[in-house]
Amino acid sequence: MTLRAALFVSALASAALIVVAEPAAAQRRVTPRPRATRPAPRSETVRAEFAGVLLQTKRYDEAVREYRALIGIGRSNAAYKLGLARALAWGGHPRDAEPVLAALVRAQRADTAAARMLIEVRLALEPGSAEAAGWVRESPRNPDYRLALARAYVRERRYPQAFAAFDTLLASGTTIALLREAAGAHAAARDSTGNVMLLGRAVALNRGDSGLRRDYAAALSWSGDRRAAIAEYTDLLRRTPNDADLLFLRGRLEIWGGDYGAGERDLTQSLARRPSREAYALLGDMYRWRGDYQKSRQAYASALALAPGDTIALAGLAELERLRSGVVASGVAPDIGWTAQFTHSEDNAGFLYLAGGLARGFELGRGNTLGVAAEQRRISARSSRAPERYVDGVALSARAAHQFDAVNASVTGGVARHGGVRDIPFGDFRLSGGWQRTSLSALVSTGPVYLPLVSAQSLVQFNADGVISTRPLVGRTAQLAGSAPLGALTLSASAEVTSLNDGNRRTSGYLGAAYPVAPNVSLLYSGFALGYSERSERYWDPTSFTSHSVGAQYAWQQRGPLSFTARLLSGIGRATEVFSTRGSAAIRATGPAALQLAGSGEAAYRSARWELAATAGFARGRGGEYQSLNSSLRLRLMP
Repeated sequence: MTLRAALFVSALASAALIVVAEPAAAQRRVTPRPRATRPAPRSETVRAEFAGVLLQTKRYDEAVREYRALIGIGRSNAAYKLGLARALAWGGHPRDAEPVLAALVRAQRADTAAARMLIEVRLALEPGSAEAAGWVRESPRNPDYRLALARAYVRERRYPQAFAAFDTLLASGTTIALLREAAGAHAAARDSTGNVMLLGRAVALNRGDSGLRRDYAAALSWSGDRRAAIAEYTDLLRRTPNDADLLFLRGRLEIWGGDYGAGERDLTQSLARRPSREAYALLGDMYRWRGDYQKSRQAYASALALAPGDTIALAGLAELERLRSGVVASGVAPDIGWTAQFTHSEDNAGFLYLAGGLARGFELGRGNTLGVAAEQRRISARSSRAPERYVDGVALSARAAHQFDAVNASVTGGVARHGGVRDIPFGDFRLSGGWQRTSLSALVSTGPVYLPLVSAQSLVQFNADGVISTRPLVGRTAQLAGSAPLGALTLSASAEVTSLNDGNRRTSGYLGAAYPVAPNVSLLYSGFALGYSERSERYWDPTSFTSHSVGAQYAWQQRGPLSFTARLLSGIGRATEVFSTRGSAAIRATGPAALQLAGSGEAAYRSARWELAATAGFARGRGGEYQSLNSSLRLRLMP
């Protein structure tokens, strides 16, 4: 026999006992039963008892079916509707229970328990603002309905209406929970002033709530009141002086405010209690801003030891290398998050390169990163004697990297497609690593060479009538680079060989030095050599070119997220070239020494969620008449 059948038999037996006992009970009554109330049929009574048993045994779906059947038999019975509402609500269907309870309350056929249940059911829903406003009209003095209306406005991002609803509630009675929720609405609307004001009122009600005061300190920091936030963290640290999180949060604010000494002390104490990659990375940033590159590199290395592949530490290392003139950038994994970048390069020989692209980087497990990118390009050849000729193209690529203990390995692959030109596959493999202030990298790559050769003719050849050749030049490059300290002096060097598919070979070398002479100021030396094995009509092809320049670099970063670097170098250069003349053999000639001048600047702003960087540079050199400009703009959104 099933449980349902047993319950049904039990209910029948109970009903039979009632029927048998009814005559004897009737004889003992002095007052007859009023005729205004007609007893329910016995089958209906038994079924009602059965539905009640199902409700008590938490068999809600079956109870719903029984109560619906009973309502079909006796529609005027409010008890059946209340039972149906209970079965629906307790069975996880408050949305279906709400109209049943609302109808009972409107008909004034329900007791106070049903009215309270209606409120509970409604509060379990997520109503729209129109529905919640209807509840408020029904019961204007019910604060729960007004709270539901305020929450609905927040969900719908109708923040002014939400603020007004919370203000009405707070005018009737102020509680910490209500102040917190109202502050959360202002935070969702990005209203830091309203958020901090409401949390301040909550703190005034209970200054002993440490969690509430932490939230208040974070709100003060977000609103820009760093001094008040530091004071709040200081008061909290008097109670729990060994709290590593509080020390880190106060130290971060001190560093962002330019108080590097106090920030360094707090971060050091925080790390002594619990090492964290966030604290090490922030220390690395602070040392870099102060120009202490050795301590900066050590702090970043400690962050990577705790979290291999950490994007903040890797980005800091890349910036550290860029700030030291001539120091070869370490191989950095694809940036995690979204990155948009625009690049421009041109010269007075007629070359113009424009590119804009979008990239997305992902973290795949411990120390692994993957990035994909798409870029639109335009390569132009301009001349005062002919209209501008250009080729548009697109490049699609993917890059993967893995961070070992002290070495980063990355591989890139992709294809560049240009109008009217065959597709050009490109790719590279890089190994890089470093220890303290010493770094070393090796690279092999292949791909189009119009950017390193600064020549649109390396992609397509033009004449006055249009394109005469679409055979693009492709290069295979091997490069070795490194940097090392020599006392206060930092030396850097690189060597590169590129084999082109036109049979030519390009060899270049670089030697640089940087010597700090004052806070944020370094003297620079740059030596460069370049040579080609063969002549070409498609790009500048000196047999040899050498230059020596000296200058200075100024790197400024006083208030945390903002940084600026400027470099200026001047020197001399000399080129040896081969010229062709009519009716005679080619002539090899070395030109006179020519003035070389180069300058560049970088500015960056980095917050917790985004980073914006811009660069610009100019150069004048080669034989003295050549000039070039380049710039870039990069926006990165952190994950």
